[in-house]
Amino acid sequence: MADDRGFVGDLATTSGLADLYEVLAGMRSAPARDILLHGYTLRPALLREHLSTVRRKMTSPTRKTVATFAALLGRCGDVAIVSNGEGGA
Repeated sequence: MADDRGFVGDLATTSGLADLYEVLAGMRSAPARDILLHGYTLRPALLREHLSTVRRKMTSPTRKTVATFAALLGRCGDVAIVSNGEGGA
C-alpha cells in the first residue's frame, strides 16, 4: 500500500486482498467504492472512519486484514493506493 509520499506498508496476501475487497464491496462508502473502482481514494481518513462502523461477521484472518488496512490508512497522507504489487499497464 502507498500514499502520495510512497510506500506505506504491506497490506495482505492475495487472498487477504480479495477478502478486503469483499468487505469494501459491502460498504455504502464513496471512498470504499474509489478503492474498488480505481485502486485509490483521496479520502483515506474518511475510509478509515467508515471501516470502524462495519458490523458484518468476518473470519479472523479477514478481521486482521481489515485492521491492518485501517492502520495503514492512518499512516496515509492525501491519497491511499492499494496495489497487488504486480504493476503493468
